[in-house]
Amino acid sequence: MRSRSLARVVMATLGVSVVITPGCGPFPPGPSPVPGTGPSPTRFSVQSISPPEGSIVGATVAKITGTGFQAGDTVTVDGIRVDATVLDATTISLTMPTHAAGKVTVTVINPFSQAQASVPGGFRYVGPPVIELIPNIGSTE
Repeated sequence: MRSRSLARVVMATLGVSVVITPGCGPFPPGPSPVPGTGPSPTRFSVQSISPPEGSIVGATVAKITGTGFQAGDTVTVDGIRVDATVLDATTISLTMPTHAAGKVTVTVINPFSQAQASVPGGFRYVGPPVIELIPNIGSTE
C-alpha cells in the first residue's frame, strides 16, 4: 500500500514549487508519478529583439524572440510596462515607447511563474544626427 505522505515536486527550470497532497482513498491506477520523468516544461527564455535599435521618438515596432511565451506575459522597457502582444510561444510584438538616447533593458515577465528574462544586449535608442562644422570659427565676410 502506498503512503499518503506529502509529495513535493520542484520544477527548477521555472522556479516554481508544486505541492501535491493526495486526498482520501486510493491512488489512481497506473504508475506512480516520479519527479523528473514526465515531459519537461517549456523553458522560458528571451534570445533577441529585432530591430536592436530605434528612434528616441518611439514608434519602432519590434519583435522579441525566445521560448515559453504565453498569453498574459508582460514586457517592460527600462522598468516601465509597455503594451505587447504574444504572437506565439516564440514571438512577442511591441511598439517601443519614447525614451532618451542610450541602451535600455527589455524584460519579459511571466505572471504565472514569476519567471523573467531580459533581452541580451538590450535595445538602443538613437537620437537625430548631430551636425558639427569644423572649424567653428571664421570670418563673417
